[in-house]
Amino acid sequence: MRLLRPTVLALCALLHATAPALAAGGKASSPSTIDRFLGNQPQFFKLLPFNIPVIRDGQVVNQVSFLISIETFGLADKEKVMDARYKLQDAFLKDLHGVVAINQGEGRPLAVQTVKIRLMRLARRILGGDVVKNVLIESAINVRLNR
Repeated sequence: MRLLRPTVLALCALLHATAPALAAGGKASSPSTIDRFLGNQPQFFKLLPFNIPVIRDGQVVNQVSFLISIETFGLADKEKVMDARYKLQDAFLKDLHGVVAINQGEGRPLAVQTVKIRLMRLARRILGGDVVKNVLIESAINVRLNR
């Protein structure tokens, strides 16, 4: 009987916490109910480095390197990122090739904030807005190659 009471209280607290999410159709733009209940902190998933060559007249003139991490609302969301990491990396790589080719075409500086916004929208489209809290660009290095 002593074990039953804390279990019932925990289940009531979980049900109370899930009521707003259930009323909203199960969609939430904040940490999952389980993560809030367990007190999980945001989790980070570091993607492989992206090296994007800039080609002009058949030669590589620049190389832009990015280190990117995905911030999730909790541990359960990090698992979702792990499951979709190849699809996410492929989509990021395609988008970065296009953005870098356009931005670096006329010698303009790289608009990192624009890149971040684009990647954030892309990540939320792939994983869902209730999974991705933020896309962090840890470094963006533009190396001009002299040949």
